[in-house]
Amino acid sequence: MEGTVAIIAGRFEEKERAETFVGELVRAGFPAERCTCFFVNPPGHHARYSIGGDRDASPGATEADHGALKGAGIGGAIGLGVGLAATPVAGPVAVAAGVGVGSYVGSLAGALGNMGNKDLPLRKSGFLVAVQIDDAEDERTAVRMLETAGACEVERAQGRWEAGKWVDFDPTRPPALIAHVTRPG
Repeated sequence: MEGTVAIIAGRFEEKERAETFVGELVRAGFPAERCTCFFVNPPGHHARYSIGGDRDASPGATEADHGALKGAGIGGAIGLGVGLAATPVAGPVAVAAGVGVGSYVGSLAGALGNMGNKDLPLRKSGFLVAVQIDDAEDERTAVRMLETAGACEVERAQGRWEAGKWVDFDPTRPPALIAHVTRPG
């Protein structure tokens, strides 16, 4: 069957275990053309752009300038206070040094604090076994089998399935995990 379909997938750490599981799905009655196994690279290694990587720009970098400005202001104000307090000991240069150092440290802290990863959860690397399902019974069977086989994560997805492959799989999209099946790994 070709076109957009429902898919259940699970991630395995070892290639041999994933390939063995595909055989188990076929023995359980899923047609071979509805089962596939492929490797998912670690986050950041999908080479979607000619220079490599997954994105045109880091998702957190767009917020760094706002954090730097805010941090510089706060750090400068703190530095001014420290400089004024140190004036009797170090002289008037303490005020300028306090403002300068405070602004620099504050801008760095503000920029880094605003650069958090906005795309959590990230898809983990491993061997993904995907099976195209037709109905709720297929889903229950596939989920139960993946759980029993020790899949690290099990997810539900929609996708285009052509010639026995999940052709529009996007490794940068976070998986829609089926919560009760998620394991560490």
